[in-house]
Amino acid sequence: MSALSLLARLGLTASATKARQPSQFFMLALSALMLVFAAQPLLLYLAPVVDLSEAMKDSPTLTTYRQPEDGKPFFAERMSRAPGLYGGLHAIPAIIWSIGIPMQHSARLRSSYRTLHRWVGRATLLSAVILNITGLLFIPLNLSYSIKTFELHEWSGLKWPSFNAAVVLVGVAWPATTLMAWKTARAKQWDQHRRWATVHTAFGYVITLQRIGLLLVGFVGTIASLSPALSQALHIPHHSVGAEAFEKERAAFALGTWLMIPWTGVWLFHLFPASHTHKTA
Repeated sequence: MSALSLLARLGLTASATKARQPSQFFMLALSALMLVFAAQPLLLYLAPVVDLSEAMKDSPTLTTYRQPEDGKPFFAERMSRAPGLYGGLHAIPAIIWSIGIPMQHSARLRSSYRTLHRWVGRATLLSAVILNITGLLFIPLNLSYSIKTFELHEWSGLKWPSFNAAVVLVGVAWPATTLMAWKTARAKQWDQHRRWATVHTAFGYVITLQRIGLLLVGFVGTIASLSPALSQALHIPHHSVGAEAFEKERAAFALGTWLMIPWTGVWLFHLFPASHTHKTA
């Protein structure tokens, strides 16, 4: 099921049934993870304390994501090439969104601090718009860590789409949830607003869930580095810097995303249970 068809179905469901409240613990955990990933390139750019090329070039393949020439982490290379776009207009909005979303789902904040809830909501939705635009701009500007959008990765006979394809998929669907969350708030349709805010939240956490996928892939890379036989069986190159390792790490980066998109769908169907059951005669 595509993101758009899922969104259409959820739009109907959101009108017909009461959404479950997303777990605050789950959202806080995801937001904390994204804060680490979003703050890392900013901090290392503003206050570099180590030579990342030297620090990471000997890490096992799949445990980080590097440039083929020097082993420099791709996000550090992107920050040096486009600090305003990559850091100021992408990493910072990601931080704002990650802080704002758990706050917006707090019933206590909604009821006791309504003005704060409204202003945090505006900042959060604005950050989502900026995130969406800059994320899509990374593709033509060659700032994303991906092969060409419509190419496929191939590894041991398996194939999957590029990271860019996932960005386009989410980047087309997520703005609709942002718009509906804003429109229903403006119309004071509070039940509808909470439902659309829940859909918006789930779609927005796709990239955070991808980071979990990357951690799982990194675990596999670490284990494989300790076993030459396993590394050979999984076709993971021993050398962590170079064209072959670069292609494997880009493939893993895309795989981590595509593995987590179905989990977003599962989460959404959990949050929006069936509104009725069919009766048999």
